[in-house]
Amino acid sequence: MLGVAVVFGVHFLRARFAWFVINPTAMAATLWLPQYMWSASLVALIAKYLGIRIFGARRYEEYAAYVAAGLCWGLGSGYLLAGIYDLLLHIIPKFQAFYVP
Repeated sequence: MLGVAVVFGVHFLRARFAWFVINPTAMAATLWLPQYMWSASLVALIAKYLGIRIFGARRYEEYAAYVAAGLCWGLGSGYLLAGIYDLLLHIIPKFQAFYVP
């Protein structure tokens, strides 16, 4: 219940104050898998901040938001490939070595 309350609190702060940049959906995903998501979220937050400061809010929404989304997808796909690599080359062989029918 505490997590739900924190996400709703962050959502309220984001809706109430324009300067509050933390997205509650991204925060929930980041807190759920912190060892995999924190770097992608940090890079996206920095890209969003720099994009708004450099281009302005309107042009950021039109152009730079797609760049930030691409950065998130790019970093996330690296973690996905690393997870598949680990599964195929480490986890499954260890399971097969310990499996006794």
